Amino acid sequence: MKKQKKFYDKPCYIRFVYHLLNIFYKEFTIETEEEIVNGSIFVGNHSQAHGPLSTAMYFRDVNHRYIWTIGEVCNRKEAADYAMEDFWRNKSKWTKWFYYIIAHTLFKWIAPPIFKNVNTIPVYKDARLRRTFQMTLEKMHQKEDIVIFPEYREEKNNIVNCFQKHFIDTARLYYKKYHEPVLFYPMYVCPEFRKIYIGKPIAYSGDTHQNFDEIREEICTYLEDEITKIGRSLPEHKVVPYINSKRKQRLSNKDVDKVPSQS
Repeated sequence: MKKQKKFYDKPCYIRFVYHLLNIFYKEFTIETEEEIVNGSIFVGNHSQAHGPLSTAMYFRDVNHRYIWTIGEVCNRKEAADYAMEDFWRNKSKWTKWFYYIIAHTLFKWIAPPIFKNVNTIPVYKDARLRRTFQMTLEKMHQKEDIVIFPEYREEKNNIVNCFQKHFIDTARLYYKKYHEPVLFYPMYVCPEFRKIYIGKPIAYSGDTHQNFDEIREEICTYLEDEITKIGRSLPEHKVVPYINSKRKQRLSNKDVDKVPSQS
């Protein structure tokens, strides 16, 4: 399933970066288990940079999907420090100086304008989070897809890390405002096969008296488990984990009794 990709309405440098990546970053294709409902939330494994990059380039219609992106990378004053802490934290002391230079030169000046122009929704952990939810609800109501990579550093298994759970609040806010259910689709990004696999969704319909903490837990557990099931059902391949790691340290999708190494 593939729709035409257009960046004609973007600035020239965005179109240049896109076409450059299109040459060197081999295309991902989408596999789905059932027909997709537009205006839903797609939740996937980060797969280091492959999750955001593959969905930015090749996810359904790139003009009609919005990716939750950590707000710091959209802000020139915060981008370099964030990159050093999150992307290159585990680099050796012998190479970290190189990444420091990259972060405070190229990344600081190039990344923020690019992220702002590829249909992203900045996500912050302060009062600005209100704007994140507001933008998300607006785009969903316009039947735009929302893509979220909620993993954090706590390991779950060899396929996916545990999820931060409060992105589920989007569904409660959306239902309260529009009285419509929200579908969450599990999504497994597999760089080795150049594919994005989308599983069967779980719905939040709002017609429950269940404690919302329990709902968050239930939906996140379903998504984590379904992504794991998709990953393990595929032919054997090396899993690209959330944590930046060397290729030789990566586990196979069949190593079910192991978890990734953070060394």
